[in-house]
Amino acid sequence: MIKKPGYYPVTGDGIIQLAPREAFLMNLRVQTYSSLGVLKIQEVSVGGKDYSRVGTGGWSSKRSTASPTAPTSYVGEEILAGTSVWHARSTALHSTYDMWIRESDGYILQLVYSGASGNFTMIFDSYNKSPLIPTPR
Repeated sequence: MIKKPGYYPVTGDGIIQLAPREAFLMNLRVQTYSSLGVLKIQEVSVGGKDYSRVGTGGWSSKRSTASPTAPTSYVGEEILAGTSVWHARSTALHSTYDMWIRESDGYILQLVYSGASGNFTMIFDSYNKSPLIPTPR
């Protein structure tokens, strides 16, 4: 693995919930090049608030500034992995979410975030199998 100043590899998994209300959950693992090793970070967005915590620490919260699933523009029709999709975009302040939505049923196949804090890509492979995302306490 090549070490780059200011660059830390991140892996993780997550859930996007569209109903009964929009919510977003990510479990991230950040590889540091220090004695900290791998940092585990949880990010939750639910009910118009963003919540974050590192490890098993306490939650911090702030008002949400963007919605990953409320498109503000339509980019066009594309083929993604052999599937017909609509490419839509959501922008707010200094962040952009690009999403590819399967035409046959309206499910999001891929979500790409670009912002001041970095970039990430989420690829979805299952639907309607997770419990509802609760508000952190």
